[in-house]
Amino acid sequence: LTGFGSKSTMNPHHRPSGRDGVEHPVPGLLAGGANSSRQDENGQPWGVKYPDHHPAKSYIDAQGSYASNEIAINWNAPLVFVLAFLESEMK
Repeated sequence: LTGFGSKSTMNPHHRPSGRDGVEHPVPGLLAGGANSSRQDENGQPWGVKYPDHHPAKSYIDAQGSYASNEIAINWNAPLVFVLAFLESEMK
């Protein structure tokens, strides 16, 4: 989750965050996470290289890594739903 925690995503595959001239990405966005398929590893011009071949370690904090580091609605919509539920339960 960008902007939260001691090891938050700093270089998400998110064009507004990568091109706004601000060091930190837009806060509150959930990056996809580890992806064992690593579709963006071979033959890409940005040269994404994963540190490990194990599925749980197939993550890299690089803007070019759309397979593991993309900000997409299919990741963020469930996050918003769960947070809204938790907030309603806290009232």
